[in-house]
Amino acid sequence: MVVEDSVPQRMVAVGLLRKIGLTRIEEAADGADALQLLKRLPVPPAVLLVDLEMPGMDGVELLHRIAAEGYRAGVIIASARELALIQSVESMVSEMGLIMLGALSKPLSEATLRDALLSLADKVGSPKRGNGARLPDVTPDELSDALERKLIVPWFQPKLDLQTWLPRGAEALARWRCDDGSLIEPMRFIAVAEEHGLMPHLTVNMVDASLAALRRWDSRGLRLSVAINLSPVTLNDQQLADDLIERVAAAGIEPSRITFEVTETAMAQGVSAVKTLLRLKLRGFSLAIDDFGTGFSSMQQLSKIPFSELKIDRSIVHDAHMRPNRRTILESAIEMGRRLGMVTVGEGVERIEDLHLLRHLGCELAQGYFVSRPVSFDDFLPVVTHLHRSLTEKIGDSSRKQTSVLRTG
Repeated sequence: MVVEDSVPQRMVAVGLLRKIGLTRIEEAADGADALQLLKRLPVPPAVLLVDLEMPGMDGVELLHRIAAEGYRAGVIIASARELALIQSVESMVSEMGLIMLGALSKPLSEATLRDALLSLADKVGSPKRGNGARLPDVTPDELSDALERKLIVPWFQPKLDLQTWLPRGAEALARWRCDDGSLIEPMRFIAVAEEHGLMPHLTVNMVDASLAALRRWDSRGLRLSVAINLSPVTLNDQQLADDLIERVAAAGIEPSRITFEVTETAMAQGVSAVKTLLRLKLRGFSLAIDDFGTGFSSMQQLSKIPFSELKIDRSIVHDAHMRPNRRTILESAIEMGRRLGMVTVGEGVERIEDLHLLRHLGCELAQGYFVSRPVSFDDFLPVVTHLHRSLTEKIGDSSRKQTSVLRTG
């Protein structure tokens, strides 16, 4: 659906969409018209192309209304206003649960519209984005049984060294492997584990499996580190901390090769949580503050705990190469991490431009779908074996173009 008050501009947009190959296109003159049309249509459109400035109900109000009503659609913003305003609306749209496909400056072009539409399939499948349907959570009994049977295993997402283009480590991410071979994503069982006291058991299983993976990689000449997430609800459990320390020691793995990742909300657990993290640090483990930049107290947490690693959230990394404000924040975070003696990790790398910018700004590691999706242990070695060659080819093809862009950015 094209929502645009200017008839000539609406005709241009519809013409470009038809040229791309779309055949079913609805039109609305403003936000109110669009809402009425959405209620009448038997099947809602998959994508909304929305102008921001319209008389009556503007684009911002329209997007707020459809999100509040539970409608989930791909959204393309089109506007002639300043880039900073467009990008702010884009951030708002993503936070409301809509699927942000692109924020385009007018006049529209066939190429930019095509790129935005092509991203729909990937973004609908992303676990961090709402697409309307929500699978039911598992029951505590089902989860407990899966933990006893060790059906919940780590999948590993490589963390890429931006100087060598080689994997330096991996993040362990929980996946529930069902008897029929299907997988249950963590969004369906992590909250259940936290609410019903099963998180310590899950954490121990993840640590044990990660230690086994490290030993097997070592035997094949691949020396990596592993990052494991610690839920805030486990940080007050001193017995769990003792158990983790003992298990790593018994496995013969250096604690420095294990990084425990916590979000800043973990600090809200109080002095006991800080005590747990400090004990782990004293025993030689690395600590990472995850999703840095998503909360208001991140800076304060860096002063409380001697973190080893700063993981910069996707919301700052993604598309920073074309967003001056976001690039400034990213550059400041990387520089701050460097001054504090921390390893900096750019999360959510989805494009080669993200990778180039992180390297140019001095970030040390990168993680995201452009590098690799999380994969099973069996698939991890084949993936990292081909990772260096494939990335070198991709980066070599675009390095000359990126050099000129980065120097003038």
